[in-house]
Amino acid sequence: MSVKIFLKTTTKLQKNQECTKYLIKFYYFCTTQTNKFNINHTFSVMRKFTLSAGALLLVLSASLASASCNKQDSDSKNSETKTSTGLTTTKDTTNQRESALAPYLRYVETQRILLEYTLAQEVAKEDSIAQIQLASLQNQLSASINNKMQQIQEKAQRGGYINESAYNADVASLSKQQSDAENRMAQRQRDYATDLMNRQAQMHDSIKSVIDAICAKYQLDAVLTDQSGLYFNPSLDITDEVITELNRRYKPSK
Repeated sequence: MSVKIFLKTTTKLQKNQECTKYLIKFYYFCTTQTNKFNINHTFSVMRKFTLSAGALLLVLSASLASASCNKQDSDSKNSETKTSTGLTTTKDTTNQRESALAPYLRYVETQRILLEYTLAQEVAKEDSIAQIQLASLQNQLSASINNKMQQIQEKAQRGGYINESAYNADVASLSKQQSDAENRMAQRQRDYATDLMNRQAQMHDSIKSVIDAICAKYQLDAVLTDQSGLYFNPSLDITDEVITELNRRYKPSK
C-alpha cells in the first residue's frame, strides 16, 4: 500500500471515528430526560387547568352549595299546616298528598345552565380557543427544536465538527432553545390558568347571587342540582327562572 493510499485511509477512519464519537454523544444528550422538551409533561400540566363540562359543573355545584337560602318565618308559605309531631307541611294539589319539603326546596338542571347561560357559553368557547392556541404553540416550539436537533445530527454524520468546542457550542445553543421553549410554555400555562380561574370565579359569583335572590324571593331553604338526586318532582324545577335572571343580569364585556 502506497503512503498516499495509507494516509487517505487513515484520514477516513479518523473522520469516521469522529463522526461516531459525536453521534454517540449527541444521542446521549437527546435521551437525557432533563434536556428534553417533553410534550407529554407540558400537556399534563396544562390538563390540570383544562375547563371541561365537569369543571363547569363543579363551579355550578359550588355556587349552589354556598348560596344562603335562609328560612324565614312568614305567613306567605302556601297551605302550611302542622302535623301531630309539629312538622310544617304543605298540601300538593296535584296528587293530593302532603309534602314537608316542597315549600322550602327547589332544584335546577345544571346542563341547561351550562348550555343556555351566556357567560358559561363564552367561558367554554374561550377555553376551547385557549387550548388550541397552547397546542399550536407547543407544536411550533417542538418543530423548531426538532429541526435544530436534526441539523446537529446531520452535521455530526458528515464530519462537520472539526473539534469538541464546535460541537459543544451547538449543543449549548440547543439546550438554551429548549430551556427558552419550556419557560415560554410555562408562562402561557400560568396565564391560561389565571384567566380560567378568574372566569370561573365570575361564574360562581353570578350564579350564587341569582340563587340567593331566588331563595329570598320564595323563602327557600335549599336549591339543589339535578345531579344530587335520582328524582325530583318537575314542579320544583326553577331552571328557567334562574337562566332568565342570569342572562338578564349578565352584561358581556366589550
